[in-house]
Amino acid sequence: MTSLNQPVSSYAPQLLSHQTGLSVAVSTANTFYNIGTAISIPRNGIVKVSIIGYVSSANSDGFIGFSITRGSNTYSSNSGSPIATFSNGTSNFIILANNDFAFEIAVLSGDSLQITASENTAGITVYITDLVVVLQ
Repeated sequence: MTSLNQPVSSYAPQLLSHQTGLSVAVSTANTFYNIGTAISIPRNGIVKVSIIGYVSSANSDGFIGFSITRGSNTYSSNSGSPIATFSNGTSNFIILANNDFAFEIAVLSGDSLQITASENTAGITVYITDLVVVLQ
């Protein structure tokens, strides 16, 4: 019988960023703005991003996206559908499409990850109360 090898310790989960109390005022509807600070990726792997937040108006929808800078190129999720939509109706929590509160992205060493936010109404503020990024 062959035994399974233990995972290489350098690929153990690593907390890359924990940001709280973030906000961005959306001056143009459906335009994505950077929120929080960019996160440097130290090695190849998969980042899991967990976000909890809300918007300042009960009658509007907030959107979360991201961009990855790899070398001199920037790739953005904002050109298509947002990865998350949330409102300030009955819950302040962001519900992501297939996995409540979290999404995963394959990354390479040297990448820079930036979370972005938008609103469907101008003049609304998007708040992220808790952002956690873990590299696996």
